[in-house]
This record gives sequence, C-alpha cells and structure tokens, in this order.
Amino acid sequence: MRFIQKKLAFQIGLVCASLSGAYVAPVSAHGYMEYPQDYANSCFKGSTTDSELCNDTVSNQKNEINNTPGGDHKAVIADGQLCSASKGGVYSVLDVPSANRYATELELDANGEFEIVYTHTAPHRTWYWDIFVTRDGFDPDTEVLTWDDLERLTVIDGYGEEPNATETFKVKWPEGKTGKHVIYQVWQRPDVSHTHHEVLGAPPENVWDSPEAFYSCANVIVGDHNPAPEPDKSPWVKSEAFATESFEVAAGDRVKARLMHSNSEEFEVFQDITSSNENDDIWKLDLARAINDNPTISEYVQVGVLNDDGEVELSDDPAKNYIHYVSKEWSHLVEKLEQDGSDTSIAWVNGESQYELAEGEALSIPVEVAVENGEQDIYDFTVIMKAVGETEPEQVVSGTTDALVSLQVSELGEYTVRVTGRVDGALEQANYEFSVITEQGDIEYDYLYPEGFGNYVAGDVVKFEGEGIYECYGPWAAHCNDEAFLPGVASDPNWVEQQWRKLD
Repeated sequence: MRFIQKKLAFQIGLVCASLSGAYVAPVSAHGYMEYPQDYANSCFKGSTTDSELCNDTVSNQKNEINNTPGGDHKAVIADGQLCSASKGGVYSVLDVPSANRYATELELDANGEFEIVYTHTAPHRTWYWDIFVTRDGFDPDTEVLTWDDLERLTVIDGYGEEPNATETFKVKWPEGKTGKHVIYQVWQRPDVSHTHHEVLGAPPENVWDSPEAFYSCANVIVGDHNPAPEPDKSPWVKSEAFATESFEVAAGDRVKARLMHSNSEEFEVFQDITSSNENDDIWKLDLARAINDNPTISEYVQVGVLNDDGEVELSDDPAKNYIHYVSKEWSHLVEKLEQDGSDTSIAWVNGESQYELAEGEALSIPVEVAVENGEQDIYDFTVIMKAVGETEPEQVVSGTTDALVSLQVSELGEYTVRVTGRVDGALEQANYEFSVITEQGDIEYDYLYPEGFGNYVAGDVVKFEGEGIYECYGPWAAHCNDEAFLPGVASDPNWVEQQWRKLD
C-alpha cells in the first residue's frame, strides 16, 4: 500500500516508508498525532502541565478528538473550536490559547522537510490526511484558531485503504516561516457521499465507510522564537470560552452573566435582548462590553483576546473572545432569565455604586430592601457583605422590608452584597457591588450641561443639575453627544452607564 502527497504551492516530498507494529486497538479508540505532539497527547504525556489546559477526559481520550463532517469540515467545525473538533464541554480546553502548552521544536533536514508521525489506534479506511500550518503573524499563545488562520502544507491521499498502526510522512516546511506556529491535521475516513475535496476532488469510488474525521493541533517552533510574556507578567491567570451555553433568545428576553469566585456568586451582569441584538454574536458582544465597562468587575474579570502586553482586547469576532480571570478561583455561567411579568423579586433599592470614606472614620451604608409582585406587605431578608475575592463575609445583617438596616465599612476596597429572602415560598436573591474610595471633597468639572454639548470627548467631566457629576468615557464615548443617552434624560438608566461614569 502507498499513500501519495499531492503537490501544492510548496514542494512536497514523497511519503517515507511507514512504521508498523503489533497493536490491538480498543473498539472506541481511533488516532492522534504523535509527532509533533498534539494538544491532547501532550496532556496524556504530561508535557503540558498547566491543569487549566487539560483534564482527565482529554488525556484519556486523546484519540477521540473527532466529529462527523463527511468532508465538509468548515460547515461542522466552528472557528475558535478547531482544536476540540467542536465537541464542546470538557474538550473546549483544547481551544484555549496559552504560552503554557507544550511546543515541539522542529528540526528540518537538508531538504527543509520535517516528519509527521500519526498513530492509528484503530486503523480505519482513510481518504486523506490534510495538514495545515498557521499564517505568519498568528500567535498560538494568545489567539484562538480559525480556518482563515490556516495555510495548507500538504494533503496525503489514502485512496480509501486501511493504513498501518503508525504512519510517518515527510512534509516540506515553508521557506522563510519561523517562530511558533500551530500544525493542524485532519484525518478523514472515506465514503462516496462525502463533500469533494478542493485538492483531491471526489472521494474514492465504491468505498462506503464513515463521515467521521479526527483532528489534531500541535504547537511547533522553527528557528528563532520570541515568546509571549511570562504568565506572571499578566494579571490574567485563567481563561475559558465565554458564553458557550446554548439557548434561544428573542426581543424582550433578558440574559445574565453570573461571575463566581470559589463557587460563590460575586457579580451579576444583565443584558436586555432587543430586535437589534437578537443574534447570538451581537448580544454576546453586548454582554461582554457590559462586563468590561464595569470599573469594579473589570478589575477581576474581562472578556476578549489577550495581546502581547497581557491586555484584554474585545474582538468583533465572538469566537475569538475568551473570558479571563485574575485567579483560578473565578468562573462564569450565562443564563436566560424567565420573565412573565408576574415574577417575584427582591432588590436593594437605595444602593449606590460608590461610597466615600473619610480617613479615620467608619462608614454606615443604609440598606432599604423592597419586594416586587409579593403577596405580603412585609418580608424578612438577609444581607451578606464581603470583600471581592474573599470567601468569608465581613458582615451579615437581617431586617424587614418596612425598615432600614445598615452595613458598616471601615476600609477602602471593592465589596459585593447579596440580598436574600423567602418571598411567597420562593427563595429570591439579588447581587450588587460597590466600591469604597477616599473622600473626594469637591469635584472639579469641565462643563455645566448644556455647555459643550455636541463636542464632548472621553475624559470630559460634566455636571448635570439634579443628577450629579459624570465623566464621559469608554468605547461608546461618542454617544456622550447624543441626548438620548444623557443622565436624567435617557428612558433607560442602563443606557447612561455605557458612556457616562458617575463621579460624585
């Protein structure tokens, strides 16, 4: 049996003699890339030691990174999920970019070629092995992989025959390409019904096998490599795919991001669904912006793509955005809220986002709690306050909805508050956050509205009579000149916070 590599833009050598050996494959096993060492295999071997990039399932099922595309890979394997074969769940760790993944240092021979060794733990009939490399400029340490990031190195025709347990291929490395890259490999089983291949054309005739294909990502280094900053130079120590939950939304719905520390909910971020953001890609970006634009939350959690300086930048492509945390104890969950207009709820109605503390004094923060759509006039509640990132509460107070209670704070910092109560038999809760800063005294401002309106830019401080002093800021700063988004004018207070930061 022989396999032939098709000649492409790069000159490709013939296949070397295959390695073979005795092997009894379990029924469920299939194959993986032994060299260069692919992501799942490096988890199995312990070459990648970062626990956030591996798990037991990935390690033990290193030969099960598969899907059933029937040759139409781009239709089945989504951008940002190439390394996990779009399997989702525990396999999604394979899609997380990181400088901590094992990378094989390739040694090119005199012809500029390197070897790929593929292990078939169940040698299925094969149509082809399709082998790609990432484009120049792609950074495996910080960027999630998409189809547009790949350039084909070679395709190896298997003619529908059964391969050996181990196959070794010689592949030409592109001249002038150096640094760290991803080798992406697709092993496709044959069937006459499969989508035609752009190089090989039609699948082998008279072969009926399976739509199944197997996928591998392997980091490699050729020549000089300037690595990304060491992990301890960036505040972000954990990353995971953002908002992967599957549910349908429509105008009028509301979604919530639950941001948790040590399995305890620290923050809630809400996003209303309208006719303009019903599409998953749009509302997920809106939700990400709401997280990033919150000055308290963004100190601990941000959504986007890590750049070389360890900063998070939100991409317009939701598939590239990951959620990044300052410690491994953080996690998140996105859920759709059920709303029928009669749901009961509990709320801290007089809470502020910021309080000032005079030096040497203690701060008493009043807490007024109200229940919506309840059947009673008065309800009991409990308020739990703790510093962000801490596991133990600093204060717990109980009260009733007909009287104020107070929280006592004596230190500057960021705090979360959880209000809970049993309302007509159902346990209701709501989460809030606030910051305590040094007493500011009088705040200077640039304009007394409507002075300067129409020319406001990020950084301008404006006083709105009866509303307070606000700073124009952020990626929506242009809206500071739109009357529909002004403090005291906007029909929805949430619109104000997108471009105005309250200072007093």
